[in-house]
Amino acid sequence: MFLLSEATLPMEGIRVATALAGVAIGTYYDLFNKKNVPEMFLYIFLAIAFILNVVAYDSTISFYAIGTAVLVFAAFYLLYKTGQLGGADAYIMTALALLLPIQPKGLLLIAQPSFLSLPFILDIILASGISFMLYMLVRSIPVAFGSLKLPGKLERKSIFGAFAIVLAFGIFSVFAAKSGFVSINYFLFLSFMVLLCAYFTIFKNAINDSMLVWVEGNKVEAEDILAIDKMDSQIVKEYSLSRLVDEKMLARLKGIKQKKVALYAHLPPFIPHILIGLLVSLFFGNIVLLFSGGF
Repeated sequence: MFLLSEATLPMEGIRVATALAGVAIGTYYDLFNKKNVPEMFLYIFLAIAFILNVVAYDSTISFYAIGTAVLVFAAFYLLYKTGQLGGADAYIMTALALLLPIQPKGLLLIAQPSFLSLPFILDIILASGISFMLYMLVRSIPVAFGSLKLPGKLERKSIFGAFAIVLAFGIFSVFAAKSGFVSINYFLFLSFMVLLCAYFTIFKNAINDSMLVWVEGNKVEAEDILAIDKMDSQIVKEYSLSRLVDEKMLARLKGIKQKKVALYAHLPPFIPHILIGLLVSLFFGNIVLLFSGGF
């Protein structure tokens, strides 16, 4: 069941077109509707993705798609409930897992090894994450340089954390060089990703602070993200606050009249990066394999 690298995706063209259209619509709302993606659209997109698996039923592909979608939804819904991602991201990723459980071959420009049969959604998640990191890198450079001029803005533990990441990669590089197993392109790719991780580790607090505003409790809306780590711990405990604001929490926030709450008001949209990740994965497949030369 899991050796699907040579399998054919039923109704591949319709699946790919539906995936691109759905994510493009979600991107439009994320960019031009204040990151408010209509729930009805999300439900319809998810329903169409499921129906396509019924219409183009394949005993292996369909069950693989549904099983993968369940796991993806569980993982992304948990991220949503903990305030790490938007709820729309969870639905769109789940719909993509249903529509494209394996790598579509029609648009693939570079052949990849057939010994891997991982869900295609993992390729999309990887490419989307890299796209988002690159965007945040460009966006945060002025903030990073500004933080260097402010005493105490960089925490010692963040610097040590970045040093630990680079040191661990340095040790790995020594063994990799001796084994000759890692290609130069793959090594450069890994080096870049490690440096990105080190960069975000060092400047995490400065970047988060740049997206932060302090507002009155009655100014907060449902689905907003609170920076509870920046707030008075007594306030957080007294009003049972968490990162993701729901309807019940809104009522409690109205009781905070004398002190303001910390709100992430400038969080970047993520669905556009899902669209980029989808396009990159459709044309080039798994990014890691692309840079590694297929191992």
